[in-house]
Amino acid sequence: YVTASVVYPLFFVQSECPYEGCEVRDFRIAVTVCSILGTLAYGAEVALCRARPGQIVVGYMATVPGLLKVVQGFVSCIIFGALANGSQFSRYAATIYCVVIYASCFALTALVVILTVCKRTKNVRCMPFDRFVVVCTFMEVLLYLSASVVWPVFCFDTKYGSPWRPSSCPQGKCPWDSKVVVAVFSCVNFGLYLADLLYSQRIRFGSSRVPTNSRV
Repeated sequence: YVTASVVYPLFFVQSECPYEGCEVRDFRIAVTVCSILGTLAYGAEVALCRARPGQIVVGYMATVPGLLKVVQGFVSCIIFGALANGSQFSRYAATIYCVVIYASCFALTALVVILTVCKRTKNVRCMPFDRFVVVCTFMEVLLYLSASVVWPVFCFDTKYGSPWRPSSCPQGKCPWDSKVVVAVFSCVNFGLYLADLLYSQRIRFGSSRVPTNSRV
């Protein structure tokens, strides 16, 4: 809904009346307003339903890290869409490396979500599931950190690309735009993974301080 609330007015809502008439513009404005209201409603539902410190956690997906996993997967899908939209990522080995990072991190995130939803967390026998999630998140933070540095260098440095949109490249149909989208959302996902790691560590350390002889 956040995506629709941003993309729809950018492409379809204009200040002047289109050739169909002002009634069409008014309907499009109404659709945008309803989309924003839907975003607020869903956001309020998430805020009310998520687990809070001190509450009994029913499942991992009810915690903040669980919700962040969903957002990380969503942002990865936006990155994949930009990569497929003529981003020219195959020009350099470094940008191919970034694409491998995006795919690997998305696969790890999807694996954690699937194991949790299917209640197969005990299938991870090498270590406790909460430690497995922390280790995966730590690896994803490091990988996204490298991608957030490597991708802009090989796309916008004057040696490899262009820091500005080429004059012969129309807006919205230019590989440069897709590169910008990938760069921006790489930084966004890096921040999400970092917040996930910090909050996951907080949950683990917080739970480890609970006395073992406490009575319910």
